[in-house]
This record gives sequence, structure tokens and C-alpha cells, in this order.
Amino acid sequence: MSEMRLIMPAPQDWAKLEQVEEIEQAAFGVDGLSVFNISLFARGDSLYCVSIDGRIVAEAIVLYALPSEKLDAVLFSLAVHPDFSRRGCATFLLNKVVEILKDKGFASLSLTMNPENVALKELYIRKFGFEKKADLGSHPVKKETRHLVVKQL
Repeated sequence: MSEMRLIMPAPQDWAKLEQVEEIEQAAFGVDGLSVFNISLFARGDSLYCVSIDGRIVAEAIVLYALPSEKLDAVLFSLAVHPDFSRRGCATFLLNKVVEILKDKGFASLSLTMNPENVALKELYIRKFGFEKKADLGSHPVKKETRHLVVKQL
């Protein structure tokens, strides 16, 4: 496989943003973001992508909490194109995001996840050391359990 690169697409780079939309739709179905919403995250420097040979193969959207005593970030979305799953793209991307957040002085990164998803448990809990902070109950639409997990940076 060719070299992975971290990129942050420009808000008007519709060709790249459409690739992100394709990944969102494949991963999240009706919950996936549209290209127009993705462009807003790109405008806010919240969209991080993995590119291989010029193709977007993974994406992460990070939300930044309003300034308080400590800076906290939320991983709103992380998804890999189905053709590139289990090839280290999510690990590469999450490593880069964590590195950037640390450099910017963030104290933590949190996300919600389905604790029954083995791949997510492997990535977030085992590889990256996220810890369960709360049981959020059942997702209102998907009817799956959700946990809030946090990584101190």
C-alpha cells in the first residue's frame, strides 16, 4: 500500500469533500453528513483526512469545546472507506489527531461508541487508552447501547 498522508481539505474542494461524504454514507448510512455540512467542518479546521495516492480513504471530524479551564475536544466522526478497512488507516488518523490536539494544548478527547463493536473497542480502548466515563443508555434511533469514553491527552 502507498504512503498515508494527513490532509485537511479546503472547504471548497468539492471533489475531496464528496469523497468524505461517500465514506460518511458508507459508515453511517442516513446519519452520514452531506457534502455541504462536511464543508462547514472543513471551514472550521475540524476535518482531518487520510489520503493515499490522492484519494481520501479515511476521515475524522473533531469538535472543539468552548474555552474553559481546560480545552476539551470531541471526536464527532471517524470512518474509513470499506475498501481500506483493517489496513491501519484509523490508527494512523487517530494518532495524528491526538498529536495535533496535544500540540494545541487540549486536555482530553472524548467520543461516544457502541461498546459491543469489537473493532471500536480494539481501536479506542485497547490501542489508544480511552476510558469509559458514562453509560449513555440506548441510541434513540439505532437502539444500541452507547458509552462515553475519554482519553486524557
